Amino acid sequence: MPRFQVESDAFKRALNIVILGTSDHADIIDSHSLFIVGDDLKLKSTDKDRIAYTSIPVIKTEEYESFSFTADPKKLIALINSSDLDMISFEYDLDTKNLIVYASEDASSHLTFPSFDSSSFLDFDNDLSSAEDIKSINAGLLIAGIKFIQGFLPNDEKDKKFSRLYISDGTLLGSNGSSKIGAFKSPDFDGLNDMIIRKGMLSYISQVANRIPGNIKVKSTDKFIVFTSEDDTSGFGFLKTTDEQIKFPLSFEEPEADAIRIDRSVFMKRINRLALAGDNEMGIKASVGDNLELSTMTDRVSKEVMHLTRVKGTENFEFIFLYKMIKDAFSLFPSSEINLYIFHKECRMIIKDSGKLEISDKGSEPVVKEFSAISVVGLARAI
Repeated sequence: MPRFQVESDAFKRALNIVILGTSDHADIIDSHSLFIVGDDLKLKSTDKDRIAYTSIPVIKTEEYESFSFTADPKKLIALINSSDLDMISFEYDLDTKNLIVYASEDASSHLTFPSFDSSSFLDFDNDLSSAEDIKSINAGLLIAGIKFIQGFLPNDEKDKKFSRLYISDGTLLGSNGSSKIGAFKSPDFDGLNDMIIRKGMLSYISQVANRIPGNIKVKSTDKFIVFTSEDDTSGFGFLKTTDEQIKFPLSFEEPEADAIRIDRSVFMKRINRLALAGDNEMGIKASVGDNLELSTMTDRVSKEVMHLTRVKGTENFEFIFLYKMIKDAFSLFPSSEINLYIFHKECRMIIKDSGKLEISDKGSEPVVKEFSAISVVGLARAI
């Protein structure tokens, strides 16, 4: 009976990558990962939409030919989390197709897991063999861009047109299709173009970017978009969509409108305090003069005042916004100061932010990356 060992922490990291490609339905082959044991341990998963793969070193406890089996990575992660051992030992019964795992402090204790016929596992190696390298990106910057766009997408995926992250000319774009649009770009994204990512894939991409050391490499095949480690040993991918790019009505050029600069965190503190006298759907009137005066659109008016800097225009003006919509949009911007451009007739606001992000790079020295972010949000009505 073949026997082998793996280091516990490395095995857990590997399982946390391949779990991204497994089905949520239990006890089917799509909920299992394929384990190929040879000079190293290769792990693969696919639910026929997502794919995930990685590999780790293996310690042979006896000589054997390469063999494979399947197992549920969710259950294996739960087992590893309950174990204090530095090494996990395995036996695989080729006749019964049972995987025996030794992870207990008692050497004779073990758990036995079933395996599907590994020859039935869908192999996606041929699809990956033709993958084209597109771009290597700082993982933290990619996560920041995805998080920003996620805040502008619909709550569900019923509207397939807008439950997407669109990438065009190095810019990440997204919208809920009605009241808000967001865009995030950086020189690091130059070269990314004509890519469409379903909303449901975004959290998986962020997870794999967190779990793979170093930069993330973006690759493309006829079928898949794939995010891999720089050495291609680990990755996560998903089937491409047949959607077409959307032309979004926003630009990073300087808008022609009355504009002010404010401290974002101070503004958030002020409107959150006003919300105590109202609710999430409350309207707030902003009066722009020497300062920014914020007052609730309620029977019993509450008021807050804060400093502003004029960017464009000198006349006093007013606009009304919905508390929750603006709170949600402002919370997505990373900088302390942002510019607001008010289009009175169109009842909309453009929020602009640009600068540098300091990104902690997985145990390495922090790196600084340039970025620009912009959003269009609807105002309640013109004054």
